[in-house]
Amino acid sequence: MSGDLDLASFELHPQRGAVLAEVHARPFTRLVAPLTVLRFAFLSQGEVAAADRERFVAFCTSHGQAPPDAETKHHQVMIGATQLRWEQHSEFTTFTWILDGSCERQFGEIGDEAAALIRSLHQAGQLLVGVKLEVEQTSAALERAQQLFERASLAVAAVRSGPAVVASDFRTDEQGFVRILVCNDGLSPGRLGALVQRVLEIETYRTLALLGLPAAIELAPSVDHIGRRLVEVLEEMQRAEHLKLNNHLLNELTALAATLERGAAGSLFRFGASRAYYEIVQARLAVIEGGEIAGYPTWSSFLARRMAPAMRTCATTEDRQATLSIKLARGRSVAHARRYRARGAESRPAALDERAHKAAIAVAEARSKACRWRRSATTSSACSAISPRAPMTAACMSSLRWRPPSSSRWPWP
Repeated sequence: MSGDLDLASFELHPQRGAVLAEVHARPFTRLVAPLTVLRFAFLSQGEVAAADRERFVAFCTSHGQAPPDAETKHHQVMIGATQLRWEQHSEFTTFTWILDGSCERQFGEIGDEAAALIRSLHQAGQLLVGVKLEVEQTSAALERAQQLFERASLAVAAVRSGPAVVASDFRTDEQGFVRILVCNDGLSPGRLGALVQRVLEIETYRTLALLGLPAAIELAPSVDHIGRRLVEVLEEMQRAEHLKLNNHLLNELTALAATLERGAAGSLFRFGASRAYYEIVQARLAVIEGGEIAGYPTWSSFLARRMAPAMRTCATTEDRQATLSIKLARGRSVAHARRYRARGAESRPAALDERAHKAAIAVAEARSKACRWRRSATTSSACSAISPRAPMTAACMSSLRWRPPSSSRWPWP
């Protein structure tokens, strides 16, 4: 039609396509129970992330599958009956293997063929997350969860979107995997796929969020020492009067500030990422949880008792770093002022002595010149009429005596 408007005639923003495609970047996969899902998350940034992408491209090519584009962050391939989802994030990469669970086997068991396929994809980064998630078609969710997990650590929650239950004790099994059970009793394939993906994200981001805790624990002794030493330096500064001591205190405050800023710069990304991951976990829990079952704690309450203190530790460490940075800056300003005052107090007496010495020399020279001038002038006027043979009179003798010049003619400096 002649009245149609084509956006190709407009100058488009270079990032418009990427922004519009982001909402479709990680679609939910339609799933049907029973099935087994394995999730691996590897830390990968910079060169490690590039190497990881190259290995995945080679893996897809070797199995006759289309590799991801250069700018793609999400890709999905089907190799036989096994489905693989690859997702690359800012600091980690996930590989989600979806295996058919129709054959009879124990919880989390993987066939030899699937295990060989997973091992053939070599990873470049360090493994952080390893999850075994089993989706079973059953209405006896509580009995099944009690068979698989430790009751002391068991967390169970009903699903808000329909008849399903999620359960886990968040402990690792003998092979190092965290096991999660999803009991489906009527969810559609679309809703089941969305539930599985959100549950996997909860475990992935939970683990990543807790990476901030070791960093906070490692920084705690240094931050404590800086805080105590700052108080001691300020107390010493109140009693310091000499320039040398003030210089020493200023140098120590500068060293403390450098140590603090080094630790703060190194933990800035880690604490910020932990805070963002924790918010994602809470958002996913708010979407999937519908209520508790048989008195067992829900996932939200279980994780809150364990994650919230860790997140508060990270936040407290970050706040202490920011507060100490401000106090150290103020302390250094005070130290600069005290050093300037001490420098002036110690240099002023020497300057005054030097000026007084120069003034004394000038006065002595002026007095000597004045004495010679008056003596020569008085001698010539008083003795000009006296005969060389005449005796020296008292007036003549008196005129030869030295008299100081008048104050108006005194050459004061």
